[in-house]
Amino acid sequence: MKRGTMNTYTKKERNCYLAGLTGQTVIYAVMMSLAYYFQFTLLIPAMAVSVILTGNQVWDAFKDPFMGTIMDRTRSKWGKARPWLLFAPMPAGVFTILIFVNGIYDPAQNMAGRNLLIVVWAAASYFLAGLAYTAGDVPLHSLPALMTEDKGDRTKIISMKTIAGMIGFLGIAVQPLALQVGQSFADGTRGTQQSERLGFIVVVIPIALCAAALFQLAGLFTKERVALGEKMYSLRETVKVMWRNKPYRAILLSTLLASPKAVEGVAILPFASYYYANKDPGMIVVYAVLLSGGSFLGKFLAVKLTPILTAKHEKSKLYIFGNLMVAPATLFVFLLYLSAPARMTEPLYIILTALAFTVAGTFHGFVDIMLPLFVADAVDYEEYHNKTRPDGVFAAGQTMVFKIDAGISSLIGGMVYSLTGFSGERVEALNRYIDAGGVARLNPVFRPYMTALFFLMTVPTVAGALLSTIPIWRYPLKEDEHELMLGELNRQRHVEVNE
Repeated sequence: MKRGTMNTYTKKERNCYLAGLTGQTVIYAVMMSLAYYFQFTLLIPAMAVSVILTGNQVWDAFKDPFMGTIMDRTRSKWGKARPWLLFAPMPAGVFTILIFVNGIYDPAQNMAGRNLLIVVWAAASYFLAGLAYTAGDVPLHSLPALMTEDKGDRTKIISMKTIAGMIGFLGIAVQPLALQVGQSFADGTRGTQQSERLGFIVVVIPIALCAAALFQLAGLFTKERVALGEKMYSLRETVKVMWRNKPYRAILLSTLLASPKAVEGVAILPFASYYYANKDPGMIVVYAVLLSGGSFLGKFLAVKLTPILTAKHEKSKLYIFGNLMVAPATLFVFLLYLSAPARMTEPLYIILTALAFTVAGTFHGFVDIMLPLFVADAVDYEEYHNKTRPDGVFAAGQTMVFKIDAGISSLIGGMVYSLTGFSGERVEALNRYIDAGGVARLNPVFRPYMTALFFLMTVPTVAGALLSTIPIWRYPLKEDEHELMLGELNRQRHVEVNE
């Protein structure tokens, strides 16, 4: 479809891309429950869980540039990103299911025999799922910049990615659903852990398969419209290109410094389960809506406002402002908890917490949208100066850093849980206390665990938000300069087509 002289996507393509992104995010959200599943359901020790998650995520991150290089060197009738999106989604869903088909660790035994096999299976299955996921992840995030030549349309589809991602993140509901289903398996022969394990398996199988089917739509029903660059780089050359590109270098450094913000993803499920819902599956959903609903609405607002604001203001200034606003709103929640550690479920405290998360969510939305826009602009910068479009490499670099961030966050979470004793036999003891009718947040014995959860949900986010602004204060690519570059690139493309 053409608007004026610009080749751009159709509504059907846009919707299929967003559906694919939703499915991919569901798979990612399901894997977010692994920190909970490994540590609190399978009872694998906290530091072992931290090593498994961190090791796989860091490895997963460093193979992203390989995938980006391979994608950029791909030449086919479908383009360079779509071929991978035709074949990666279903294996990603199947391997995700295999992660959950595991046994329960016995905390009373050493890490040998059956316990060792459980840990090895957890690590190996997660590794395979990560391979399949990466094969689709990098092309998926590269695709929007290849679907349109129009800067406004690119901003719109990248902004709408946030909505698709938020919908996909509903996949974190796998945990409360699994707990609810697990209760139906509870009988005299099964304990809490065994019932939860069965609940997870039953819930994950259909969710992962449906998510993979949605993911597949992005490959089946989209089209690449931006011409491929003239040059193709080796892996060694791509690393040099990534660092040489000044705008992209600033983006990578900012994303890496933001890594503490990812700790929230590690903490959110135990946070809702143990403090607020006291492991009641129905109440987990209620509190998730109460506390996160405003954050979701805030991000929807950011999606609507971003195309308007980016037309009038520098993206770098919006990015810095968004991060600076995230920090105080999030810190307020932790200070509120310290003022009344046993009262956070009271109406006034829930309202104040929800409002704080709404403000933080709105500005998180601006920040999340700016990053892929920065990456797309950096690709244009590289094409303008060096006659190549490293869409895959630059998308891979961004996902690489995100995964390093996730690895660092898992390590931070594991360290905090270990330092507070929230691991292994003590988790089992806490589960027994709750099963017997106790309320964990009201018992001073469990106060260090509750404080750890609130700390992980807030303080690292504050640190990451502030640190991430440092490389962007002197962002090297101004909006008017990018407009001139993009105009010249589109003129050259159409001259080549007409010739």
